[in-house]
Amino acid sequence: MSPHILDFKYHVEMKHLVLGALIMKGLGSILFVFGSSLGAVILVLHQAIATPVLYDFYNYDVDKKEFAQLFIKFAQSLALLGALLFFIGMKNSMPKRSPLKKKAHKTKIV
Repeated sequence: MSPHILDFKYHVEMKHLVLGALIMKGLGSILFVFGSSLGAVILVLHQAIATPVLYDFYNYDVDKKEFAQLFIKFAQSLALLGALLFFIGMKNSMPKRSPLKKKAHKTKIV
């Protein structure tokens, strides 16, 4: 394996990452509002990527004010992630709707 294959670098601009996050959040939210599991999965993916980046409480000392604020927001974000996972689990555990079958009415003999 030649060393130049491993030397390539990615040039990623922050505005592209922000745009991707906005698209994921917007598309996931619209699909989620209409009850789609795909929307919930997109939102779970967004939360899983964005939460540790946005709320980096682990870079602060426990005694700092920023630690408490970031940790609370991190915990709220994890709660949202759990609610999305619960939605996906409940959505997948419900039986699929089948077309209504008409029952044959039995005539009553009096």
